[in-house]
Amino acid sequence: MKQERYLNEDGTDWIDECAANLTPEEFRGAMKFTIGKYRKRMGLKDAVELEQAKIDDYEKRWFEYEKIHATENSDRVNIIDDFIDIVGYAVSKKWQPTDIATAEEFYDAVLGCRDS
Repeated sequence: MKQERYLNEDGTDWIDECAANLTPEEFRGAMKFTIGKYRKRMGLKDAVELEQAKIDDYEKRWFEYEKIHATENSDRVNIIDDFIDIVGYAVSKKWQPTDIATAEEFYDAVLGCRDS
């Protein structure tokens, strides 16, 4: 969901630049912060649907980043598998971002219900 007004001449945007230049820890922190920001202000600035679309875009791009880094570091594969499980479970339960307060609670809820 790259907006044309934010694109560089080569078709990249700020997220692409961060992915290319930040350390993995810095990039993950930036993505976690930004996703959290949109969740925290859900419906307060823009329409809920627009805020959710932004969250979805950041999560998708973060996931793509992790897939690339998983090939460089095999222990990241487990994180990607967990991410797929968590997102799949949340979608099946039609959870909203406000249903779970923190990522840790979300992860615990999914792990506790994974086999059900």
